[in-house]
Amino acid sequence: MNVFQENALWMEEIFKDHVKKEKFAQKNWKNKHGYILDEIHEMEEKLKNVGQEKDFINEKPKEEVKEAPKPKKKPHPKVPLTDSGLIGWRSTDPRYNLEKFKFTNDKNHTKGDIVAKLKWPREGI
Repeated sequence: MNVFQENALWMEEIFKDHVKKEKFAQKNWKNKHGYILDEIHEMEEKLKNVGQEKDFINEKPKEEVKEAPKPKKKPHPKVPLTDSGLIGWRSTDPRYNLEKFKFTNDKNHTKGDIVAKLKWPREGI
């Protein structure tokens, strides 16, 4: 058996405490949260005025805006029929170039360059 079922007096005291707290909250609600009612009344007044402003908002602009021209799409290259043609078939197109930083001199290599760390000649790569 549950402890609360055995002792009905405990349950009655708990219920009385709940009722007491609800009554106290009901009496003090206006003092603590009454500003919400003021906000609701202000919002209702603003909503009444929206009907008048609605016509102004729904008016069409005098000048119609022209649509921007759509960019022409370049056709994608056709997929090669053979496996040997498939290897590197998009590498010749600069749009698909994966290398963002092109290094031309030894000076342009970053500090983390493995060739520079191991002091290998660049010609051997």
